[in-house]
Amino acid sequence: QFVSFYSEATPIDVIERSSIGSRPARRTGKRSFDDLRAIPWVFSWNQARFFLTGWYGTGSALKRLHDEDPASFDLVRENVIDFSPFRFIITNVSSAIAMAEPSIMEAYTSLVNDRELAGYYLNRIRDEYHLTREMLEKLYGHSLEERRPRIYEMIGFRSERLKPLHMLQIDQLGRWRQINREGDEQKSGEMLHEMLLVLNAIAAGLGTTG
Repeated sequence: QFVSFYSEATPIDVIERSSIGSRPARRTGKRSFDDLRAIPWVFSWNQARFFLTGWYGTGSALKRLHDEDPASFDLVRENVIDFSPFRFIITNVSSAIAMAEPSIMEAYTSLVNDRELAGYYLNRIRDEYHLTREMLEKLYGHSLEERRPRIYEMIGFRSERLKPLHMLQIDQLGRWRQINREGDEQKSGEMLHEMLLVLNAIAAGLGTTG
């Protein structure tokens, strides 16, 4: 049921209605892992401030290495800066973690109708988020804010100003989806233009679509 959670906790249905590429957002008429294309998949997670595709699983992988093979963990920790391929990966992960925002994730998860499903996946994602931060800080030997103070200052500045847009998008999605369930195509179409404006504003504020 993860695709159901994803479909309701992100604005993927709005992204599917936008004209952002030469190919459709889905390969066929259904929404599944096999069906989804990479760009809308990443774009939708980023809009809802999960940034899931940039970091999820890293914390668990590093913790397993740390617990099962401490010598190898120490080796990668010693070379996290000097070994360029690993540094590139970890820098990208730490950037995605910096852009993710648990309180905004939770706000988008309020859109998921099945509250048990919503809580299950939100808790898993938040647990992995905190574990990933913890393991990155073990690698670096200090907090992520200390490691990259300028990026955290920039993200903090943007996030404060993006929060009203996120709240507006969540409100729009709730109303729009209800209208679609009621089958009012005219009203749904009238709302779409404004929703696409908000979608673009959030992407511009974040400085990324994915």
